[in-house]
Amino acid sequence: MTTGPDQTGPDEGLRRLAEHLELTYNEADQTLTDPRTAAAFRTAMDWAVQVMAGARAQDLIGDEQRKALAALLTGSKEAVPLV
Repeated sequence: MTTGPDQTGPDEGLRRLAEHLELTYNEADQTLTDPRTAAAFRTAMDWAVQVMAGARAQDLIGDEQRKALAALLTGSKEAVPLV
């Protein structure tokens, strides 16, 4: 899919997220190109999705909020291979 100069497609957004994640890890002297670090990141995202489910179970957030946050966290794992 081609996007215009002022738009970003899904692939571009994911690439930007990958860059941001890698810079964040680099600031901590780590890299997501390390398989163990990447695995730990994916595990952390899975754990955060579980936290969202717990927050929903306690009525701290609504179901739509849980779904949206879980999608963001789960989707962020897709950025790791782009680093």
